Amino acid sequence: MDTSEWIKENVKCCACGMPIRLSPHINIILLGLQAEWKYPAAGNILTGQPCIEALAIICDDCLKRKAKIKFAVEFEENPKNVKYHSVEKLQQLPTYVVGA
Repeated sequence: MDTSEWIKENVKCCACGMPIRLSPHINIILLGLQAEWKYPAAGNILTGQPCIEALAIICDDCLKRKAKIKFAVEFEENPKNVKYHSVEKLQQLPTYVVGA
């Protein structure tokens, strides 16, 4: 099973809680908040930001209506462990500037 299939089977929308398998697409949103976990997280090779940015996965309906994202998603190498973190409890990321 590849990563997209695994996400479809195991992850819920971080806005409405609907299983992502019911959505035609997997929408990954960078939150501008600091992840305190390893995966998934995003970085930026242009600014040198390490992979510490929390992500949310949301369904097409929530993307279309710009629903408020409630959770960031974490999953470990063991695919049975999916955790959701309240965005209200996460720290804002520091600003990274190219060449600073």
